[in-house]
Amino acid sequence: MTAIEGDRITVKNQWGNLMYVSRDIVEKMDSASHYAKEVPMNMTGLAELIESVSDTVFTVKFRKQANKENAQEALEKARYSDLKDKKKLSNLVKEIVEGEECEMVCHLVKAEGNLGRSTVVNLSTDDANKFRQVDHRSIEFIIF
Repeated sequence: MTAIEGDRITVKNQWGNLMYVSRDIVEKMDSASHYAKEVPMNMTGLAELIESVSDTVFTVKFRKQANKENAQEALEKARYSDLKDKKKLSNLVKEIVEGEECEMVCHLVKAEGNLGRSTVVNLSTDDANKFRQVDHRSIEFIIF
């Protein structure tokens, strides 16, 4: 959403185009950031949930695949004092070993089997290539 003018709301789609939508339509739409209840789930349940969201826009938080470049970047950003703080050190180790946290608003393109990866379109980025993969094993939450 980029602007609200009376009953007309201006929104930007995944290609950066602006569209006008009536307020009553937006009020009835599903949201990728508002929810009525929380349902605790294990990883298998989250993997099955992401496979079932179909074309619904949703928010997902997961960990990116750990790689050498991200680990090196995290170590370069770390300060000496961070290494003395147990909580900061624990977070640094987690980022290096498990990968960086990522949260994005997206919609599903293709879901691959349980505990696999799903291809999504990242609606939160202005990059030309909006396709991303979400590793089902590292999902922390899904909002839809």
